Amino acid sequence: MIFCATAIYLFDEYIVNAFNNITDRFTKDNIETAGNRTVLFEEYNDFLLDNPEYLFYGTGALYYKEFAKVSNSTHNATQQIILCYGLLGFIIYIYVSVYFLRNYRARKLKIIDYIPLFATIAFVQSIQFLNPYHLMLPVALSTFSLRISANK
Repeated sequence: MIFCATAIYLFDEYIVNAFNNITDRFTKDNIETAGNRTVLFEEYNDFLLDNPEYLFYGTGALYYKEFAKVSNSTHNATQQIILCYGLLGFIIYIYVSVYFLRNYRARKLKIIDYIPLFATIAFVQSIQFLNPYHLMLPVALSTFSLRISANK
């Protein structure tokens, strides 16, 4: 209890800021735009529509934000894959995903074994995926649930 009280006393500003960031997510303006994600989604779609030459090969994963001249990074994994690697990269991504799932489907896993993977795929539709690269880790970790279930 002394440790917790000391931590609260020393880091009270951080705790208040974290609490404010969480409660700000529920304000009217933030909810209407999903934390500005829908605005970014539209801006990146407009970029792709205005520059169809990038639709096939993409812009690359490192400087796509500067390339598209948008204020912030996209917060949708699917859109980021299409934006950065184009439709060609998206098709390769889908092919590898289907190949992976077929491999585990052949092992006769139950639908409950896939829930961590499906939940993670839904989650990454609200964050970046390719850059920064560590945001791919939730997907990688959720695939281990299939491996664990297959090895039972």
